[in-house]
Amino acid sequence: MEERTSLYLTQLSAADRKLLQLSVQMNPLMVANADGNYSLREAAAVSEVVRSLMSDPQFRPLILVAGHAELSDAALRVMLETHTKDIDGYLSQLADLLEQLPEDVAIAYRRFTLFAIIRVAEASRDGLFGLMGDRISQCEKSVMRKMVDALALEPNEEEKTKLGM
Repeated sequence: MEERTSLYLTQLSAADRKLLQLSVQMNPLMVANADGNYSLREAAAVSEVVRSLMSDPQFRPLILVAGHAELSDAALRVMLETHTKDIDGYLSQLADLLEQLPEDVAIAYRRFTLFAIIRVAEASRDGLFGLMGDRISQCEKSVMRKMVDALALEPNEEEKTKLGM
């Protein structure tokens, strides 16, 4: 599979690679911003999931195809502003791209996305110092369920519970 993944790397258009690269950070950011309250805990969780992406071997096929070039804050901000207005269009575009990716890359992408959106949503616990309240808001659950459906993510039972499914 890794040979096929490496071959695909050379065939991926610049626009598709940029979408793939940005979506890795955009998906958890969209969840974090779903309730209109992006907290320091959520920002730290986004950084944590990106570090996991770089270090966890299960996500290696995704890194091979998407690359690991640093993305500018401006590019990420523009993508976030553009796609939060049309989340369905964004997710449809991503779903089409996932269909074209090699199976191992698509699996790694789906695993990472599920891991990232749940981790970031859990970081936003309401209440005093984040110690009380619901772990995941209804707005976040709604955005996450859209992602699960559109990107054909496959949550296990524990993840389904967290997603409110």
